[in-house]
Amino acid sequence: MVEIAEKLEMVVTRADSEPATLVDIYEGVARNHPKPDTLNYKRDGAWQSMSAAEMLRHARSIALGLYSIGIRRGDRVALLSESRVDWVLADQGCLFAGAVGVPIYPTLMPPQVAYILKDSGARVLFVSTAAKLAEIEIALRECGNVESIVDFDADASGYACFQHASEGAYSAQQAGMPAYPGHKPNRLSLAQLETRGQELERQLPELADELADAAKPGDLATIIYTSGTTGEPKGVMLTHANMVSNLLASSNQFEFGDNDSALSVLPLSHGFERQAMNMYLHHGMSVYFGESLDKIGVNLREVHPTVFVGVPRIYEKILAKAKERAAAKGRVNGRVGTAGKPIANVEVRIAPDGEIETRGPHIMLGYWNKPAETRAVFTDDGWFKTGDIGSFDADGFLRVTDRKKELFKTSGGKYFSPQPIEQLIKNSRFVNQVVVIGSERRFPAALIVPEWEQLESYAKIKGLHLSTHEDFCRDPRIINLFERQIAGRTLDLAQFEKIKRIALLNKELTVEGGELTPTLKVKRRVVNEKYRDVIDRIYQ
Repeated sequence: MVEIAEKLEMVVTRADSEPATLVDIYEGVARNHPKPDTLNYKRDGAWQSMSAAEMLRHARSIALGLYSIGIRRGDRVALLSESRVDWVLADQGCLFAGAVGVPIYPTLMPPQVAYILKDSGARVLFVSTAAKLAEIEIALRECGNVESIVDFDADASGYACFQHASEGAYSAQQAGMPAYPGHKPNRLSLAQLETRGQELERQLPELADELADAAKPGDLATIIYTSGTTGEPKGVMLTHANMVSNLLASSNQFEFGDNDSALSVLPLSHGFERQAMNMYLHHGMSVYFGESLDKIGVNLREVHPTVFVGVPRIYEKILAKAKERAAAKGRVNGRVGTAGKPIANVEVRIAPDGEIETRGPHIMLGYWNKPAETRAVFTDDGWFKTGDIGSFDADGFLRVTDRKKELFKTSGGKYFSPQPIEQLIKNSRFVNQVVVIGSERRFPAALIVPEWEQLESYAKIKGLHLSTHEDFCRDPRIINLFERQIAGRTLDLAQFEKIKRIALLNKELTVEGGELTPTLKVKRRVVNEKYRDVIDRIYQ
């Protein structure tokens, strides 16, 4: 314990300068914000806390544990887990070790997980639970590059003794796990990995500092794979400098501090939430890990966070409740919003075709193993083509209106953007989800998932006796309600952009069903295939 305390003292007494790497960011948390409740999580129904010093100690132990099993600078380490404290610690451990973290959404199908593991060449896989490992068991057999698996939840006493990589992997059956014909990755728990790191620190007390000091701004920090809505996932290569410059330039616009707290609900494998976590830590906030998306309301009431970030889908659900209350009082306002003004060191311009282009220290190195695709997303003069369509208003605020690849052309030759139309339709309190269709068709149409609670309340007030969701979806009076809702919200659209027909879907679009990406974006191709019969009937 004395040695560990001395190490922490060395870290917290280093010169206080502007951080240049993520390692600097995390060391700065212990130095500048030595609070007892940096990370907070639920266990057995009660909130538990981890201090800034404990967080740093765990991260350094994990880094040395990775070193002990052969991980060196530049090696890739994958994380397949739901958001939790262990995810943060493992990610930090990778960075302290000089490894490249490869986050994987826990909702991906096994073949997608295998693709990322193979494409990235990950040598180690952190996994949340034995159940999650069992889901990808068969896919892992294809991943000969994965040498070690570290289980967050496994009890160290429940594993067979871990052997050095040079001594060969122990039997999977020995640990009560499925065999991997021809490929037996080493298995150990997170606790075992940390123990190995602590043992190595006693042998080489300077190694942790040497590894941390070796981190450079230009080092590759992470490879984040795209959700693959338009094809094969691509690994986005981000350096320490990419992430730190973006973190400092964006979060320094706000007056966050030690007295603030944040509720984390998005998956940490989402680049946005990962940077939000870095922001929370850098500014000394107390971070609370939400139990699930379904318990956001409960956790918000328990924690009373001063900071909360989310993707549009989360805010849509919150806004739906607000609109319901406002409607009851006769006050409903439309939604407006922009992406704001460009932050420091970030240049943004609009190309002649409306695409948003940007350059600066935040731009990725490129796509992992895909030089041709990398060249394709940069202009000849070095600007990154975002794929978003947008414009600046008179005050310099950037508005993103659509994705470039999602411009639909009707069979009559007219072009329209589905996303702005969808946003207008979502303003209805009766609409949960909407997907506008019409590419190469005669006119735009919409597939709508109703907000069932609102719709059932409406039916009760109107005296409509409908029993099932299927009954609602087929009833002409309900169809007419939605047609009127849409017409009233799309008055300003050109005639060729207006929704001519709709179909109601009785099931919500989900990640598990394959219709949404892990970042909750609609997979239009999947929706078109899955509901082909419904769509064909619309255009009969």
